[in-house]
Amino acid sequence: MKCVRCGSQLKAAGPCPKCLLTEQSPTFAGLELLEPLGEGGMGTVYRARHVKLDRLVAVKFLSPALKAVPELKERFTLEARALAKVKHPNVVQVFDAGEEDGEAWLVMELVEGGTLASRIPLAPREAVRVMSSVCGALQAVHDAGLVHRDVKPENVLLTANGEVKLSDFGIARETSGKGLTRPGAAMGTPGFVAPEVLAGEAATVRADVYALGAMLRQLVTGQTPLGEGAPLPGGIDAIVRRAMTASPEGRFESAREFQLALSQVTLEEAGALPADEQLWSRAVAVAMTVSFAAVAWAGVVSLTPRLHAVGDVPPLVALGTRTLQDGRMYTQARFETGWILAAAALFGVSLAAVGALRQHWRKTGLTTARPSGPLPYARATFLAGGFALAAYLARVAVLGPGAPLTAYIPLGGGAVLMTVAYFASLARLEAWRLGRQLLREPAWVLGVIAGAVPPVVDGLRQMIERAQ
Repeated sequence: MKCVRCGSQLKAAGPCPKCLLTEQSPTFAGLELLEPLGEGGMGTVYRARHVKLDRLVAVKFLSPALKAVPELKERFTLEARALAKVKHPNVVQVFDAGEEDGEAWLVMELVEGGTLASRIPLAPREAVRVMSSVCGALQAVHDAGLVHRDVKPENVLLTANGEVKLSDFGIARETSGKGLTRPGAAMGTPGFVAPEVLAGEAATVRADVYALGAMLRQLVTGQTPLGEGAPLPGGIDAIVRRAMTASPEGRFESAREFQLALSQVTLEEAGALPADEQLWSRAVAVAMTVSFAAVAWAGVVSLTPRLHAVGDVPPLVALGTRTLQDGRMYTQARFETGWILAAAALFGVSLAAVGALRQHWRKTGLTTARPSGPLPYARATFLAGGFALAAYLARVAVLGPGAPLTAYIPLGGGAVLMTVAYFASLARLEAWRLGRQLLREPAWVLGVIAGAVPPVVDGLRQMIERAQ
């Protein structure tokens, strides 16, 4: 092959090294070759300008080392035919193909954004969006009677605005069984090839579905999809496990069904807890709230002045103790054995529940590092705490400063305080799961403080008055 501009003999397809040193780029088959974009297993891709149409395109040349192998040269031609069969906005368009001076070439749509592989890992919601487009493209491929057989992030291109383009049909085959691969030869990339294909069976639509599951897993984890792998966040895990099951019959029947499953994973669910996990999180939050209530009540009972009848077993620990003339014992504070042991037991149960839940989240991949952004329950904590403080101030205003104090915790104020504790516990669990610092959540901090002010102030005032 000779350079059409300077006549130099070229050893490989592409720009002439000599001409690249000048201001003008070489032309070939009506194309002005501008610069290489990348090199793959089948050949090299260049950015080019279609001279007659004055349009930027991508030109793929068959690698010189493969030109002498008839089967590989025919596969290069097959890629052009396969691409020409598929009409879909998420599939790279082919404009022309041919052979000149022994060089096979393919003119395609130019996609400027690079491959999907260069952007992983993706946030779960972004992975769902990208995979939905890939499913649509792959369904169009299947509808055209083809099996792609090499679905992976390296073969998905992204435009500058994030539009998805499925590419590289070099080893595609017809669903009827016609193809260029020898019987028993497994084509594809390790980790993305279905087990039955590795065993020597022909690739089918469900083999591509297996690759979809593997790709979704890699997009979220950033790891090559080899081995069992940790569970994925939200409803994504169930989709991947079904798509990558060993039995083809257990997988999604089509890319369209895979896409439908993705559509049922909302953007919020993709990064948040699934419904059943939210239920367990609320149950643990209830356990934390009950233990807090038990500890608070044990503290109230222990810190309230009390008269002990003659003959009662004296407290294990007591403060402000004095014996009255009738033999009864007065204590300002004491160790209430039953209440304190019950509170300690409930607190231990809640700690165990929290530990078990956090361990479960780590094992199932639900612990996600997202240190920025507000916590969903921090605002609820703030509102509940604000209501508790407002109700307390209104009560004080109605009763007046000289009115006798009423117990705050055991009555309606206690119920509001438990509500504050419940939302604060949910926010605490979510902060652990997402790796966030609660002290940087002003809504949560202010809500907890506002909720704690009424019982603390009332309790201190009662203790001071009764001590006088």
